[in-house]
Amino acid sequence: MIGETISHYKILEKLGVGGMGVVYKAQDLKLDRLVAIKFLPPTFSLDEEAKQRFIHEAKAASSLQHHNICTIHEIDETVDGQLFICMDYYEGETLREKIKSGLLKIEEAVEISIKISEGLSAAHEKGIIHRDVKPANIFVTDRNEVKILDFGLAKRSDYTKISRIDSTAGTIAYISPEQAKGEEAALQSDIWSLGVVMYEMLTGQLPFKGEYDQVLIYSILNKEPKPITELRTGVSMGLERIINRCLEKEPSDRYQHIDELIVDLMRLEKESKQELISYIKSDNTKILKKHNSKLVIGGIFFFITIIAVAGYFILAVKGSTEKPITGIISTPQWKNSIAVLPFRDFSAQKDQEYFCFGMTDALINKLSRIGDLKVISTTSIMRYQNTAQDIKDIGEELGVKNILEGTIQKEKNRIRVSAQLINAETGFQIWSNTYNKQLESIFEVQDEISQSIAGALKIKLTADIIEILEKEKPRNIEAYEYYLKGMHFIKSKFIITFKNEDFETGIHMFEKAIEIDPDYALAYFGLAWAYEHHYHVTGNKEDSDNMQKMCELAFEKDPNLAQVRAARGYYLYEYRGEYNKAFQNLRRAFEINPNIAEVNFLVGMCYLYHGLYHPGIKYLLRAVELDPFYFWAPYKLAVCYMGIGEFQKADKYFEKYFELAPAIFMFPGRPIALQIKMKRYKKAEELLTETEKINPNYWGIPYGKALMLAERGEKEKALALYKNSEVYSLLGMKDEAIMYIKKEIGKRRRPYLFYHNLQNNHFYNSLRDDARFEKIVAEEKRLYEEHLAKYSDN
Repeated sequence: MIGETISHYKILEKLGVGGMGVVYKAQDLKLDRLVAIKFLPPTFSLDEEAKQRFIHEAKAASSLQHHNICTIHEIDETVDGQLFICMDYYEGETLREKIKSGLLKIEEAVEISIKISEGLSAAHEKGIIHRDVKPANIFVTDRNEVKILDFGLAKRSDYTKISRIDSTAGTIAYISPEQAKGEEAALQSDIWSLGVVMYEMLTGQLPFKGEYDQVLIYSILNKEPKPITELRTGVSMGLERIINRCLEKEPSDRYQHIDELIVDLMRLEKESKQELISYIKSDNTKILKKHNSKLVIGGIFFFITIIAVAGYFILAVKGSTEKPITGIISTPQWKNSIAVLPFRDFSAQKDQEYFCFGMTDALINKLSRIGDLKVISTTSIMRYQNTAQDIKDIGEELGVKNILEGTIQKEKNRIRVSAQLINAETGFQIWSNTYNKQLESIFEVQDEISQSIAGALKIKLTADIIEILEKEKPRNIEAYEYYLKGMHFIKSKFIITFKNEDFETGIHMFEKAIEIDPDYALAYFGLAWAYEHHYHVTGNKEDSDNMQKMCELAFEKDPNLAQVRAARGYYLYEYRGEYNKAFQNLRRAFEINPNIAEVNFLVGMCYLYHGLYHPGIKYLLRAVELDPFYFWAPYKLAVCYMGIGEFQKADKYFEKYFELAPAIFMFPGRPIALQIKMKRYKKAEELLTETEKINPNYWGIPYGKALMLAERGEKEKALALYKNSEVYSLLGMKDEAIMYIKKEIGKRRRPYLFYHNLQNNHFYNSLRDDARFEKIVAEEKRLYEEHLAKYSDN
């Protein structure tokens, strides 16, 4: 055919053979330009189905006018009935050839992916699905333009379905699971294929492999690709996350529209450029400083160094809104912040979820030892398990500047850990490493990661902290594994779902750990934590008894664990009434590690129970910072703010509580009272109505209704529902109100101090000028000041 003239095209040379035709370079004799001519192979000239497919390609592609899609000029037929398409001719190479010549630069691969996506977007807008996206069908010109070729499998929604299935007409390595099963291709099928192309551009290999078609299809349907970050350094987990989303088995789990993918890729590209500019500026500054330093005498250089060091700390503090906390013991100001996302299980059997949880929890505990670093608690972190959420969004939700994420592969006694530290604002990698170790070296890996993070964030690990981390290493790896399993079932399952089988499994795992190592303090603490949370579900005294017993055993084994000390302080306060000992233990827990959310929560809660709201607020605020999705912390904080009369803040944290708490733990009695105090009667009524639906026997329902009725002066109706000092005071029945106040103080559980409640409770306004009320307030104030001096540094 070379040298022949077909219509007004002179055939110059053969360019290649595709699945649906042979392509030639030709000269357009009319317009004097080079074009590409694609012919249906002569062997298929009698195949009516192939002809229909070929014509369909031309119709589909010719309707598309986009700079990333090859332009179609015309469709025609030779004198002997052979069909052909005339299209633009480009100088360059296919993406397939480009990949074969060597790995693409990461930024180049992202740029090409964006251009392919934009071309597909134009096609998808017209209802056209390519169905054969692969490197051989992507052309990169000498001017770095990207063109999508060969809509030979293109499908229009209004086109008669062709019986031939995609897997025989396309390249199997790039087809989606739904195409592999012979199902209809959809927009998400092209997104899958593009995901395969992106994976190949970055790694030089296919995500799914097989020597035979059947093996390859099985891999596409059932296997997970090897993580890109393990195959190539420098690939961010943000980019890996984008590609993984493209390669989800279920179409509904992928990007639902190619434009969503474009947005993510363009954001990634923009952030990469910004990071590069920042790096260049930083590097140039370093060079300039180095050059200038040669001209400066020693004394001035020393002065500049002092200013620079001071400036670093000033800038580090400036970026944080957290304030130092006083109370039991003052703490250093946080200079940086981090969230350790749940490590992902990349083991072949996908049976290491508990180990991934353990690695996450262990790193959180180790990093929390660094006083300058705010570390988000495990409870809040577990909501991000298997998330596809953007790193920047996660950083904003958790209030942190940095994110650590990673993967684990555990096979028998070998373990592979990959970790990456990312700037949450820019999405760029700060540090990364991969560790291949024997299982018994897992504690060394945890230490190395912790120390590397501290170094990357310019936070110094003192010799004391390193010594503490060394001492805290478990002695027995098998007991440690059972402890991890126990904490996994309690912290990431039971306290979220409250399923009893999760509680029982967790208990069993802790007991197995103790059976292996009877002196393992953390296993006893795990049991105490489990029983305490179970007690709040069941109300069984047996659970609270077991909690106390396990606390004491944990304390005997290791009195220097912050969690153990805090739990012991709590139960001595709550269950034994030994308040002096309780606060001693809480003080010691905070001295050991002030960065643990549970420690701050338990300290704050004991202050709340004592009626010492101001110091309680400081610890509970810190607990909310460290564990923003633990629903009890905002509830207790709201109660404190309500007690000191800061109703707007109380309302804010009650709202947070309602967002987070499961229905089983909805206690709206105080929120209802708050809405009435704030004159928001409609909101109070809505809360009452909702509460009646969930728990019609809840005490807060008659209490709230009585307050509403008393506000309106409906005496009989109010007193028929509920009687207390507040209701009587609202009704103007002073004698009864004073009598009930005395009764309530006389029956006080714990040494709760009524001072703030009496001072700031609007329901007592009718009593303000009553001498009896003034005397009660004065006595409560005396007790308050006495206890504040005894238990707080304020």
